[in-house]
Amino acid sequence: RRIDIPKHRSIGEFIQQEITQHIDNCEYFIVNCLPEQYKIRVSSCIPPIQIKTDENQVPLSELQERTFTMNGLVKTTPMDCTSKCLSCVNVVTNARSLAKIYASLIFTENLLTTETLSKSILNNTPDNEFDKILDNKLTKFSQGGFMLDETVVNDFGKVFGHWGWGGSIAFASLDKQLTFAFVPNKLIFDITKTDRRVQTILDGIKTLIHS
Repeated sequence: RRIDIPKHRSIGEFIQQEITQHIDNCEYFIVNCLPEQYKIRVSSCIPPIQIKTDENQVPLSELQERTFTMNGLVKTTPMDCTSKCLSCVNVVTNARSLAKIYASLIFTENLLTTETLSKSILNNTPDNEFDKILDNKLTKFSQGGFMLDETVVNDFGKVFGHWGWGGSIAFASLDKQLTFAFVPNKLIFDITKTDRRVQTILDGIKTLIHS
C-alpha cells in the first residue's frame, strides 16, 4: 500500500500491471502468482550438496535476522499473490525475462535520467570494509546493487546489477549497451567470485563483442 496508495494493489498486481505487461514476452511472477499454465515449466531448486542437511549449519546472527527480514517486516517464506509485504523468496522468472527488465532501464527513453544511471555504478562502500551481513566477506555496493566481480566490471565497463542468492546474476552494461542474466536452478551460495558457469558464458560474449 505504501508504493501504491491510489489503487491499493498487491505487489504481484503492481509488477504485472506496471512492469512486465509493458515488456514483450516478459515472464516474471511473484511466487504463488504464477499462472497455472506456467507451473509445468518451473524447475526445482537444487542446493549445494554440502548444505542439503542442517548439519553444521551456523544460525543467523541477530543482525542478519533483522536485516534479512527488515526487522520482521519481510517474510522469509514465499509470499502469495495478495500479499502487501515483500519476501526473501519472491520471484519465478527466467534469464531472458530478467535481461529484458534490465534492458528496459537503459534503452527506454526517459525512464532513467543520465544522472541516475551514473549514480547506479558509483561505489558506496569504504575500501576493505567487511560485510557483517554476508559473513564478513569483502563486498562493495553501489546505488544500482552489488559492485559486481572485478572481472565483470573490467571487461564490460560501466555496469550495474546484482547477484542473486543461489548463483543468479543480472546486469546492464552502459558502455557495451547490453544486458545479461543467468538464472540457475542448481544453486551455489558463494558470492565472492564469478560462478564458472557464468564466466564461461561471459567469455563467449566477450569473444563476440571483440570479433
